[in-house]
Amino acid sequence: MALASPGVLVKELDFTATVSVADQNIGVVAIDAERGPTDAVTYVASERELVEIFGRPNSNNFESWFAASTVIQYGGVVAVIRPSGETDLGLKNANIKADGTSATDLLIKNKDDYETKTSLPFMWAARTSGSFNNDVTVSVVDHGSDQKVTVTPAAGQLDTVDTVGAADASRTAGTYTIGASDYSAAGSGTGATFSIVVDGSGDATVTITAKGSGYAVDDTITVSDANLGGGGGADLTFDAATVGAALPVAGTYLTWGSSVKGNVYKTIGNDTLEITLWDTTKRLSGTEVLKDASGNTVATVTAVTSNDTYGDLEYATGRKWISVAPQPGTSVSVSDRGGKFDEFHIVVVDTKGKVSGVPGTILESLTYVSKASDAKTTEGSTKFWKTVVTNQSEYIYHGDDSFVNTSTELLELLGHGAGFTQTNPNVSGNNALFKLFSFSGSSTNGDTLSAGGDYDYSTASKKQAVVDGIVTGYNLVEDPEVFGDIDFLVPGTISASVVSRLIAIAEKRRDCVVVCSPPRSAVINSNSTSKKTDDIVEFFRGLTSTSYAMFDSGYKYIYDKYNDVYRYVPCAADVAGLCLSTTINSETWFSPAGYNRGQVLNATKLAYSPKQAERDRLYTNRINPITSFPGQGIVLFGDKTGLASPSAFDRINVRRLFIELEKNIANFSKYQLFEINDELTRAGFRSAVEPYLRGVQGRRGIYDFLVVCDTSNNTPDVIDRNELVAEIFIKPARSINFITITFVATRTGVSFSELIS
Repeated sequence: MALASPGVLVKELDFTATVSVADQNIGVVAIDAERGPTDAVTYVASERELVEIFGRPNSNNFESWFAASTVIQYGGVVAVIRPSGETDLGLKNANIKADGTSATDLLIKNKDDYETKTSLPFMWAARTSGSFNNDVTVSVVDHGSDQKVTVTPAAGQLDTVDTVGAADASRTAGTYTIGASDYSAAGSGTGATFSIVVDGSGDATVTITAKGSGYAVDDTITVSDANLGGGGGADLTFDAATVGAALPVAGTYLTWGSSVKGNVYKTIGNDTLEITLWDTTKRLSGTEVLKDASGNTVATVTAVTSNDTYGDLEYATGRKWISVAPQPGTSVSVSDRGGKFDEFHIVVVDTKGKVSGVPGTILESLTYVSKASDAKTTEGSTKFWKTVVTNQSEYIYHGDDSFVNTSTELLELLGHGAGFTQTNPNVSGNNALFKLFSFSGSSTNGDTLSAGGDYDYSTASKKQAVVDGIVTGYNLVEDPEVFGDIDFLVPGTISASVVSRLIAIAEKRRDCVVVCSPPRSAVINSNSTSKKTDDIVEFFRGLTSTSYAMFDSGYKYIYDKYNDVYRYVPCAADVAGLCLSTTINSETWFSPAGYNRGQVLNATKLAYSPKQAERDRLYTNRINPITSFPGQGIVLFGDKTGLASPSAFDRINVRRLFIELEKNIANFSKYQLFEINDELTRAGFRSAVEPYLRGVQGRRGIYDFLVVCDTSNNTPDVIDRNELVAEIFIKPARSINFITITFVATRTGVSFSELIS
C-alpha cells in the first residue's frame, strides 16, 4: 500500500521460481487378476506387493501379470488396474447374510464404491471380489460371562430323562398303558407303571398307576407335543425328573444362596446344569443353594466347580480366543462415562487356506474395537468397530445386517427392565450398558463367506468380454487432470483393438508412450522366421502412425515360479522397463536400445530372433527388433517410435525428451495463471525456464534452445485476449543409429594431411 506520510516501504519480488522435474518411472497395466480392488489405480513397487494385493499369475492372466512384474524388475513403479468391465464379467464378492445365506450378485468394486452404496444387505463381505475369499470366516467375541459353573444336584433331587418304548403311542387321542418292562430309569425312580393319555391336540398326560420305587400313585407328568413320538413304534420321551424338583430351563433367572446372580443357558444330560455368571470374581465351590427368580429353593447342589469362560471360547475349532488377545471388557472412554462392556474382538480366519496357503491362518485381528460410536483410544483415535473395519481391515467390509445375536439377560440381571433396548450406540448416561453377544459355551463362533466369483472365461464370448473389460480399464487414466503422472501404457494380451485404444489415450494425454509387441499368434508358432516377419509387419502396418508408441518384435521365454512352468510373454513391458532404467541410470533423452542400455532381463530365449535382413525389414516398418546375440544376450536393437513420416520424433529418445520438457514446463506454467501479463511476469517466466533448459543442455539432452516470451509474441491483441504466449525452440540431441567406418589404404610416402584436406 502507498504511504500517507514519509517513510520506507519494503517490497519483495520473487524470481527464484524454478521448473521442477517429474519422475518418469510409472507404467500402467490392466490385469484380470484373481483378487484386488477393481476400477481403481493401485501403485505397486515390488513383486511381493503385486502378489499380496492382486494374487498370483494363472493360465488366463499371465501375460498381463508378468507385464506388471517386468516393469517392476527394471526399477519402475506399476500402476495396476483390475477392471470390473461395463458388463458382468463374473466378479463377485464373497459374503454372508444374517439368515446364513449369501448374496450371489454382490460386487463391491473398491472402497469408494463401498462408501457410496446406500444399501449393504449383508453381515460381512470380502474386501475384494474373487472365489479365493470363499470359506474365509469372520469370528467375534466380547466380554461375555466371566465364569462357567457346572452344577451336579444332590442324589435324588433331579432324575435322568427316561425313554419309554411306546410301540402303540401316536398323536391320536386315546389312553395307553405302558408297563414297567417297557422302560428303564436311573436314580431312585424305578419299577413304576405309567398311563399315557393323549388328547386331540397331541399333548399327553402321563399318570403313575403303580408307584414302584420313588414315585407316588396318581402323580402326573405333562409331556408336550414336541416330545411325543410320531407313532408306529416311535419312543415317547419324557422327563421323569419333573416328579421331583423342577429342572430349570435355559433363560430362567436363578440366584445362589451366596447372592451371586447367574443365568442358565445350557443343560448337560439331564442332571447337570451350566450356569453363566457375569462380572464377578467370586468362584463357587462346594455346596450351594439354587433358587429361582422368586427366591424359591430349586435344589441344594453339591460338587460345584467353575472355570474361566473366555479361556474356553474358540474362534475356530480347537483354536482359543485367549491365544488372540485377553478378554475384552470396557474401554477407558466408555468407563469414564459410566458405560460397560463395549469392547470386542474380530478375527478373520483363512479356514481352508485359499488366501494364505495355510488352513486356519488368522489373516487379521482387530482387537478391542468398541460398540460405542464415540469411543476413543487414549491417543484420541476412534475405536468404533464400523470405522475400524472400514479403514483398517484388509480383508472384510461390514454390512447393514446384524452380525450377532445379543442377549438381554445380562441387562436385566444388572438392573435394566425386560425389553430394554439400546437404539443409539453411545456412551452417555445410564444407557451405556452394551448388550453382550450370545454364544454357547466353547463352540466355534464364526460366519463363513461364500458366493465369491472370478472372471468368467467359460465360453469364447465371455472370454472376449473379459478382454474388452480389460481395455475399458485403461479409461481410468485417460484424463490427465483426473489421473496425473504416468509414463507408459503397457498392454497384456495384444490385439489391434487393444493397442489402438491405448494409442488414442496416449495421443490425448500427450505425456506418455504406448509399448506394443505383436499378437501372440504371429510369433508363437512353428512358422519360418520369414513368415513370422511377414505377420509382424502386417500387424503393425494396420496401426496408426504416431510418435506416442513404440513397437517391438519380441516374445521372451520365462520361468513362472508360481506355477512351475515356462511361458512365452510379450516383450512390450521390457521395452518400457528399458526406458525406465535408462531414465534411472542415465537420462530420459538417452536411447534405451543397444548393448549398453538395451539388455532384456529375465529371458531364457526368444520365440523369434530376427537376423540382419529381417531386422532391416522390421526397422523400415517402424518395428524395433529384439534380437539374441550369442555371448552378448538379448538386446533391444532399435529406438524408433511408431511415426511413419521422417522426423526427429521418429526416435524414442526425442519423443521422451519433449514429453519431459513439455510436462515440466507446463506444470511450472500453471502458476502463472491469473498473474498480470506484463514484462515482470514474462521475465519471471524466462528466468525459470532458461536455467532449466541450460541444465538439460548440460546433460546432453539438447544442442541449443531459445525462449521467446516478450512483446514480440505478446502483442496488445494477445494481452487483450488474456493470453500469455511463450515460444521455446529446441534442437534435440540425436541418437546414433548407423555407424560408417571407412578404412583407406595409402602408399607409404603419402601425407595424411593431403588426403583429408
